[in-house]
Amino acid sequence: VAVDANETETAFLTFAGADTETLEPGDYTVEAASEDSSDTLNVSVLAPASLQIDNVAAVESEVVAGETVVLNATVNNTGEVAAEQEIALQLGAADNVVDTTTIEIGPTNASTVQLAYDTTSDDIGELDFTVASEDDDGTASVSVLEEADFGVEINSAASSESVTVGETVVINATVTNRGEAEAQQDIRFNYRDASNATSVTLAGNESATVEFTYETRTRDTGEDR
Repeated sequence: VAVDANETETAFLTFAGADTETLEPGDYTVEAASEDSSDTLNVSVLAPASLQIDNVAAVESEVVAGETVVLNATVNNTGEVAAEQEIALQLGAADNVVDTTTIEIGPTNASTVQLAYDTTSDDIGELDFTVASEDDDGTASVSVLEEADFGVEINSAASSESVTVGETVVINATVTNRGEAEAQQDIRFNYRDASNATSVTLAGNESATVEFTYETRTRDTGEDR
């Protein structure tokens, strides 16, 4: 730098041989020196933002096909500068992004994000989700169950085949949940003006026996009523 007598010039200097991306975070002393004098400056190199994904968990570990999977995750900025990033929910492959949210987070701060996916019947089985930032990711799995499907079959051997007027007709039936999801349904007996129902709760692939009775009257005479 050339400076005339009694003049002042501003010079812009670089830290020779140093790249801040390769420097360890910390405090450094920088010296600017001429042939006649020198001066120093304290410089702090901050750790870059790094969004770490922790505590990925589904609100419900099992859902029925057609319901929504909701996942929560904690995002920790372990760096010393603020950052804004998109957080993605991936289903299976990394390029299959099914939901996103953008987060702004300060240095050494943490925040919770929530992401969601609407299931269909094509998703029945185990789904593997990944919550990912630009720096890190975390995973969680959710089971998608086939919706309940109740079937009813009358047990002929345990039901009345014929009775005399005034006797009681017994109808015995097996109720089977042919789906995977637990559900409750009312199983109903109807005949003419008579109606009766019983509530049945079944887990997936579970069966239960129900029984109904009916007191016959003269008008019921006949077969296969």
